[in-house]
Amino acid sequence: MINSIDNKKMKLVKSLNQKKYRDKENKFVIEGSRFINEIPKKIKVIFTLVSESFKNKNDIDKYESVEIVGDDIFNKITDTKNTQGILAVCEKYKYKIDDLYSVKNDYVILGDKITDPGNLGTIIRTAEASGADYIVLSKGCVDIYNQKVIRSTAGSVLNIPIIEDVNLEEVIKKLKNDDVKIIGSHLSSKKYHIDCNMKNKCGIVIGNEANGMSDEITNLCDELVIIPMIGKVESLNASVASGILMYELIRQRGE
Repeated sequence: MINSIDNKKMKLVKSLNQKKYRDKENKFVIEGSRFINEIPKKIKVIFTLVSESFKNKNDIDKYESVEIVGDDIFNKITDTKNTQGILAVCEKYKYKIDDLYSVKNDYVILGDKITDPGNLGTIIRTAEASGADYIVLSKGCVDIYNQKVIRSTAGSVLNIPIIEDVNLEEVIKKLKNDDVKIIGSHLSSKKYHIDCNMKNKCGIVIGNEANGMSDEITNLCDELVIIPMIGKVESLNASVASGILMYELIRQRGE
């Protein structure tokens, strides 16, 4: 049983709370029994850590490379306030940009500098629920392996293909050449989202929470739409707006 915070694995887990170490080690942490039980086979689990309390109440033989950690030590390395007592260190699974161009791309989500972890997590979860083929995130988006993002996705981050840190302008231009219609939500538009045809191949752009889409991305959109707002608010939360657009696509396609 591990009883020292200076143990190599303890130090690794603690370091992975920071993006620079996640990038350096090409690893990330998943917490919680449900998330860990649903890790897809393509994701390599390096090791699993369980607290002594978790071990006393659960069958831990099903977990890969499992080690027991004293409760006090486990609580010092977890990022969750009310921990379940189990976490796994996994190797990142990276999709390549060429993977995006090798599929039909009937429906793609494009993130333009989304910086809030909760928003991005909710967008990822909704994208999977609505059947998106891919999520493509620009440079400047929050890391998908941030613990707040992972928790907000409820595990979807491991299931839907996501490509990070791309030049979004180049990706959009290439998608347009493949007849993918690029749709963005913009406050200057006079066209309601329900009047935009989403029945054919399309990419939905989700802009930055504070500033919306950049001018460069806005100019590349084939169609700009606005979601009606009756109250005095100036704009909708990015994840809420994206959800409305995603489910309008489903409604139109009769899925």
